[in-house]
Amino acid sequence: MPSTLTIVTILPAAGLAAAFALVRRSVHGTTLTLAATWGLVASLAVLSGWLSSAVFALLASPWDDIVWYGIAILVLCPPIAVLGARRPGVAAWNGFVLLPLIAVLGWPAIAVILSGTRPGSFSLEAPPLIGLLLVLVMGTGNYAGTRYAPAAALVFGAVVLLAASLAPQTRWPLTPVQSRGLAVWGLGAAALLAQLVWRRRNPDVAGPDRVWRDFRDQLGIVWAPRLRERVNAQSLQEKWPIRLEPSGFVPVDPKQVICDSSTQQSIERTLRWLLRRFVSDAWMDVRLKSRIDTPTDGKSAPQELDS
Repeated sequence: MPSTLTIVTILPAAGLAAAFALVRRSVHGTTLTLAATWGLVASLAVLSGWLSSAVFALLASPWDDIVWYGIAILVLCPPIAVLGARRPGVAAWNGFVLLPLIAVLGWPAIAVILSGTRPGSFSLEAPPLIGLLLVLVMGTGNYAGTRYAPAAALVFGAVVLLAASLAPQTRWPLTPVQSRGLAVWGLGAAALLAQLVWRRRNPDVAGPDRVWRDFRDQLGIVWAPRLRERVNAQSLQEKWPIRLEPSGFVPVDPKQVICDSSTQQSIERTLRWLLRRFVSDAWMDVRLKSRIDTPTDGKSAPQELDS
């Protein structure tokens, strides 16, 4: 008979799946659809794994450990998918990065499954454990300094809990069920927090500043510096009175803070041109409140964001 705590943990697991079922709304109009899909797959795996291993005890050891190792790997896929969220290479990133990543990290479990014999135990040795943690830092670290940083920190902690439950050499004080239960709660809280952050917008931020902040928060700090570099290069070329800093657009000269309509249109044109491989026109329209076509006035287009 499962404990009351074990049964109660179904709530965040189910909430996690429900949150990711709705997450496509928050990434609508962006190239993060693949990441959202991986998030839904991972959340359903968390729910299924918790029900089968902890609630109904359908998985005998060590198969429950193998299942949870697979879940830990799947949880890494959404943030890693963000790193390749640039058209037209989104599908290629899935095929040439994510699927091989799953195969490489999952090889210890795959080898056990392919052996055809019933193993007595399953645990993570140092090399795959280190690899898992490095990928975790790479994926969740992309959101450091953004509005989604707390949610990313919760994901980081959840995967560490899952990894610790599979690595006896760490001398982790909690039992595997306790660690996984806390991980489920952490992932559920991360999904809820991310949804709250997405819904809570600052009404005072609009136009180019909102484009910048939403892009930085959703795509993370790997892509954001590239955007800022290209925007500021265009600012120097066209002699705009403002430049893009991590906090947003600021005046080059504090005594000259007004942009005329021509400069404003040039800024919006540049943002549309640079972000066309990441977001849709509708996504830009919502934030800029106007439609500006890509450069056709003889001025040179800004250099594209590279991968």
